[in-house]
Amino acid sequence: MIAELTQARLIECPPDLLLHPSLPPDLDIFLGFPRIPEAIAAGDACARQALPEINCPLEGG
Repeated sequence: MIAELTQARLIECPPDLLLHPSLPPDLDIFLGFPRIPEAIAAGDACARQALPEINCPLEGG
């Protein structure tokens, strides 16, 4: 249900850039709270890897 709502929102308002951090399949929205540092680290690594793509729209290119 959450995935379908997210997909609908992305179609309605597509982002300039969408990051997909690599998360373990057992880290989910319901039981993942104790593993928040792991999720944050994955997001940080993904964002750092995408920095050239992130900076391009910010610089007007």
